[in-house]
Amino acid sequence: MVHHPRFGVERAPLAALPGDSRSIERHRLEIDLFRPVGVEPGALRGLVNRLTREALGTFDVVGEDGARLLRITSRRARARIERWADPALFPAVVERVRGITPLQDPPDVEAYLGGWG
Repeated sequence: MVHHPRFGVERAPLAALPGDSRSIERHRLEIDLFRPVGVEPGALRGLVNRLTREALGTFDVVGEDGARLLRITSRRARARIERWADPALFPAVVERVRGITPLQDPPDVEAYLGGWG
């Protein structure tokens, strides 16, 4: 938890890693990356909007070769599917998405992490 200087209240961070004590487990979506990807501005927002608008359970993004790049999961849908033991409650979509592509080379973060980038 983080103390907010203006409001004086404890607030959870916008994002935290699994197991991070600052996370409050109130997020509605989970995004799993299966390999490094490049995401153009707005591409991820479009997926999240579609997931909520169409009441999807999951949205898998695949590359040209059909390999899974990432998955967005609705935690609400997953909980209801588990509760009622019915995977047909919420649709699952698997598609290629413009603006999300696999990175061909490993990302180079040496300059960033070294402080000279």
